[in-house]
Amino acid sequence: TNRVRRAYTAVQYQELSLKLSKIANSPELIRKLKSFEAACLEFDILGRGENLKLCDFLELCLLNPGLPPSISKLSPEDRMVLPVDYWPKPEWMKIVEDPKSSRPSKSVVKMFTATTAWTVYKRTNNLYAIDNDDLWDAWACARVIPGKLPNPDTIAFHGGFWESKVNQQVTSIKLSETSQTEYRYFKIASNFPVGLTSQVYVAPVNNPDEVDSIFVDFIVFVKSAKDEEQ
Repeated sequence: TNRVRRAYTAVQYQELSLKLSKIANSPELIRKLKSFEAACLEFDILGRGENLKLCDFLELCLLNPGLPPSISKLSPEDRMVLPVDYWPKPEWMKIVEDPKSSRPSKSVVKMFTATTAWTVYKRTNNLYAIDNDDLWDAWACARVIPGKLPNPDTIAFHGGFWESKVNQQVTSIKLSETSQTEYRYFKIASNFPVGLTSQVYVAPVNNPDEVDSIFVDFIVFVKSAKDEEQ
């Protein structure tokens, strides 16, 4: 089933991350992997589903770009850095190269703000690869471009966790907390359990005059207990 496939893919990703953590950080390796993935896509060797983000994943788990020391020092069992998933609707978002990204590829999601859609998300089934008994926190690496009528007290975006109508969280990030010149880490969910159907997300709040766009680089999952130690 899809649930089993997604959980198994997460396990494969984490096993690969643990193995690759022993390899020296290498942008050249990332470049070669991108060429390999492009060839696989051209000849339809790999599937074309949402889990086909091999190079993004390898780039993150190898290079840990721009992570705060309090997170980067954690073992792979205590944190997981993952590329985001997204709804590819042109009125909601587009993939752009952002020179301010700390990743070698510079590839990020630019979200437009005339919507309240959960444009960027990540399912928590990825955490089955580590431990499904612990509680987790989620951080989004993002920056925000103000609109023509910025208000520091306006909400720049919502983040949150969703499993069901009775088990959900919503976090509001104000424009005054953000930066347009650098990426910052925003805690978008806290102390949530792992679930096959649950997810964390980042969403605009339909205020394009106050917030022009939101750039999201990646999502970081951190075990709650470890997060408290930071």
